[in-house]
Amino acid sequence: MPACGYCVKFMPDWNRVVAEMKAEYGDKIQFLKVDGTSDRHTAHRYSIQSFPSFVMLEPGTDGDKWTEWNPVQRNYANMKKWIKTWASKYHIEVPKPAGSETEQAAD
Repeated sequence: MPACGYCVKFMPDWNRVVAEMKAEYGDKIQFLKVDGTSDRHTAHRYSIQSFPSFVMLEPGTDGDKWTEWNPVQRNYANMKKWIKTWASKYHIEVPKPAGSETEQAAD
């Protein structure tokens, strides 16, 4: 990520959201940071005009369709809500704990 003030300020929230979403969704949602100042191709492809910018790629589109997060307030709670709403829209569910189906069948 570029060393801009907004990026540096948001990084703790980003790290917290990513850790929690990985713990909750496993590998069903992937997270990636890209420095748009050095990777201009990616920045251009997703119309990145400012930093930090956040996009979610629509499943099954090879990155040809995406949703940008552009809230009034960039913070942990808003980002987490955005990711959960996006996951729900594309029917990405939280994986069930190992053995949970077996335990239900045994009841």
